[in-house]
Parts: sequence; structure tokens; C-alpha cells
Amino acid sequence: SLDPYMSKIDQYIWGFQPSLEFSKSMPQGWFNDVMNIAYISYYLITAAVCITIYVNETKISYKAIFIVCFSFYLYYIIFDLLPVVGPQFYFNTLGHEPVPPYPVGQFMQYLLLNYEEPTGAFPSSHVGLALILSYVSIKYQKKPTLFFIGLPFVIGICFATVYLKAHYAIDVLGALITVPIFIIISGYVYDRLLLLNTAF
Repeated sequence: SLDPYMSKIDQYIWGFQPSLEFSKSMPQGWFNDVMNIAYISYYLITAAVCITIYVNETKISYKAIFIVCFSFYLYYIIFDLLPVVGPQFYFNTLGHEPVPPYPVGQFMQYLLLNYEEPTGAFPSSHVGLALILSYVSIKYQKKPTLFFIGLPFVIGICFATVYLKAHYAIDVLGALITVPIFIIISGYVYDRLLLLNTAF
């Protein structure tokens, strides 16, 4: 696990551990629920963007959905090469914090305690894919309605991943760097596969 290095990088950049201090500085129950709603919205955004683009712009949706799916795999490759489990496991906070006062937070805590396993944390695929979904929602839709509906949730995801200790702050920065690279790589691979398919 590379967590000792990631936590040291966070400490060096910020002078403290954002993943630990963020929730301490904003312990209010309502804010905890907002962060949990933002975190869960990632799954809804993924489905909503891909389905909407497919329904509205079927002919061009294949490239958009390919970019999303291929980017998932690129993140998984990095997770294999750079094993980082994240603050909730490294700092052993999972199961040692108060039960959130509101339903969404309680539901998320239940899921984490019963189903969460140490997984890839660097870079944050939540943040990376949320930004990539924002890109395809504005690039492959005639109207930017979907982009603006999802924007508050995407911004929330960037903060929620750190607040909920799923990621170090450096994981979010890593996601910001990888997004344009993955969009370019995924688009290039799609175009090449399309050329090969046409050739045969």
C-alpha cells in the first residue's frame, strides 16, 4: 500500500490531513447528509448521462459512452499499479465514528460498514468520472441542460470524497490531471477501433 506516501504528500501540501480535518471542521448533521447525497449521486449521474445521451443522440452516443467506459478501465489499471486504499482504511476510521443523524448518512454508513472493501483510491475515479461525464454531457448533447443539472452534484462529489474519507485530497488533484488525458486517449482508441472495424 502506498498510503503512507499519499498521506505524507497531503500533509506536505496542506500542512494537515484534509481527509481527517474536513469532517471535524464541518460536523453538522445536515452537511454530512449533503456530502453523502453528493457521493451517492455519482452512480445516478453515470446512468443518467449515458442513458440520456443514448436516447437523444443515439448515433453519436457510442463514442461518448465508450469514453466513459474506457476511462473506468484506465482508472482500474492505475489502481492495480498504484495500490492505495484511502484514508478510511489507512487511518482506521471506518466504524469508529458517530452514527450520522440523518437517513442518507446512516444508509451510507451501513453500506460502508457491511460492503466496503479496501480498493483503489488514487486517483479518485469518483471525481475523474464525474468530470468526464460532465464533459460528454456538454460535448454530445445539443442543449447543455444535463450538464447544468449535474454540475452541483459534480462539484459536491469533489468535496464529498475527501469529507467522507474515501480519498486523500491528492487523489482529487490526481483526478483533475488524468481527466483530459483519459478523454484524449479514450477518443483516440475509439477512432482507431472504428477505422479497424470499417477496414474489415
